[in-house]
Amino acid sequence: MLYRGEDEQIKAQNTLGSFMELRPISLPDMIHLMKLCGDLPRNQIQIEDGNTSSQSRGGRRSSFILPGTLWCGVRDRAPRYENLGPRKRLDNCCRTHDHCPLKVGSFENRYGLTNFGFATRSHCLCDNEFFHCLKNVGNEVANMIANFFFEILRVECLQPLEKKSHHDTLLYPVNNLYYCDAYDEVKKCRFWKKRKVSYDYKFERSIDETQYYDVFIA
Repeated sequence: MLYRGEDEQIKAQNTLGSFMELRPISLPDMIHLMKLCGDLPRNQIQIEDGNTSSQSRGGRRSSFILPGTLWCGVRDRAPRYENLGPRKRLDNCCRTHDHCPLKVGSFENRYGLTNFGFATRSHCLCDNEFFHCLKNVGNEVANMIANFFFEILRVECLQPLEKKSHHDTLLYPVNNLYYCDAYDEVKKCRFWKKRKVSYDYKFERSIDETQYYDVFIA
């Protein structure tokens, strides 16, 4: 089943927790598992191009989706998570990126950040996996998507702050570049913010000239 929105995700967790133990997992491990799930051989449920209109979603708002895919574009047209379009490998890249566990939607406020852009900002690990997935597909369409997303659109990704020593706690910032954006009920800081550099996926290096704010989730 495909859960949409934070409320539905909470319901899903409550449902699963009623009959099985839920264990925390790190974000890198989660992204790796998502990649492995996408690589598993299975009888994929495919939908032809003629059946990918918004009418098949029960009147859902129209979306701009790349022909031959259900996930590559604005929103998606997949009735279920298992659905992929004829361009299966490419669609799998977009589907995995759409389900990044840590992201902030357009004009959405999460993790102490407000995204004023028109595109969703995902964790840098998700964007990095998306980039390499597209490169592994390697065809002209995948390269076009990679160029548009990373070279033209250039959506800034989210990178959590790393503690630099045992002195870096939730109560004290490392230096004056850090500041507290949100406190919990016992006045401990839950979100630190710091100016960071963006990431050049083409050359896999940081760019000091481009800066943005990141959050650390305690």
